[in-house]
Amino acid sequence: WCEDAQARAPLMRELADVELTKLRVRRRDRRGRVLYGRAALLPPDHPDKAAQLTFDEAMVERGHVTASGDGPDAEAFLRLKLG
Repeated sequence: WCEDAQARAPLMRELADVELTKLRVRRRDRRGRVLYGRAALLPPDHPDKAAQLTFDEAMVERGHVTASGDGPDAEAFLRLKLG
């Protein structure tokens, strides 16, 4: 769950791990974390896919985020004033 799922780099609130084999859902607090690489989660025909991919690639090229999606926490990201 994110604060604003339409943001280029949404601020996360919670992450849900779903284990279908055990019919179990585990929720984890993710406040203060940022969801990077959002383009990978969008369907191919999403109208914002190209712009999101450009943003994601720029974040990696500038060294703010790794190719695997690791980057600064929410507070540090907001100080960058990029998203």
